[in-house]
Amino acid sequence: MGDNIYQAPESQLDDRGLIPPGSEKGSPVKAILIATGVDIGGAIAVGVVLGIVYGVMLAMEGVPIEQIEQQMQVVDFGSMISLIGIGAGAFISIFAGYLCAKTVNHSEYRVVAALCVVVSSIGALMNFSYYSMTELLILTGITVVCLFFGAWLFVRTKPNAATVSEAN
Repeated sequence: MGDNIYQAPESQLDDRGLIPPGSEKGSPVKAILIATGVDIGGAIAVGVVLGIVYGVMLAMEGVPIEQIEQQMQVVDFGSMISLIGIGAGAFISIFAGYLCAKTVNHSEYRVVAALCVVVSSIGALMNFSYYSMTELLILTGITVVCLFFGAWLFVRTKPNAATVSEAN
């Protein structure tokens, strides 16, 4: 409430005089920072868990520790453990795209495009020594598609302005 006690309280209104709960616009910077943390943090967590599982599987097969270290550094892009990691990373990116769109709640695709640039750049910097350029481009493409898919999942649930006005 303002300093003037005689002034009427202010509220946010749309063209009909109502603002549905949860339709406030969020900060694009905040949305990008949160979604980047979720995407990159989730990818790192998946990588750690899969690394531990893969190491334990190799140890159970009787592989010596030196060979386990070598195999952990050179995981084939098409191997089952790599494909599981890509799949888990895709689900995390879908969630990050949804979270970004929900947090910003306006211009969702534009903000998610900026998120794609940030996440792809960080991913490329973190992984350029592990993957070839072709593999990095494939992973970046998967990430971009998943981020936009997550944003689409949120946008499709938002009430359309035309639909809302027709309902009243």
